[in-house]
Amino acid sequence: MRHALLPVAVLFMIQTTVADAQADRTTPTASQVPARINIGMNISQRLLNNSVEEQRRTERAVRRRLYEMAMEAMEECMLLVDVFQAECRISSLNLNSTIQDQGDVPMIHGNVNGQYEIIPRR
Repeated sequence: MRHALLPVAVLFMIQTTVADAQADRTTPTASQVPARINIGMNISQRLLNNSVEEQRRTERAVRRRLYEMAMEAMEECMLLVDVFQAECRISSLNLNSTIQDQGDVPMIHGNVNGQYEIIPRR
């Protein structure tokens, strides 16, 4: 009989510990929940000719500009801090480039999208 009570006692202790841990957790107020802001920037570059070397050179230049734009996006947090008087962080940053042949004029299109989270200061 004693052996049967031991698992029940252990289970009760675990359940009580979990309930206490959950009770200690504070739920954020509406003013503490982060707001999300999405910002996107796009660029396009015409290819001078359709050679592979030209495509690679131009795509590298477009991607370089996208990375520069990503750095500018990081500076965007400072603007959001000033405007919203809130804490800011970048939660996501996505860069993309594609080559599209639109008839006689092949183009490279690039975009960078950033998602920011802002939490109002107390």
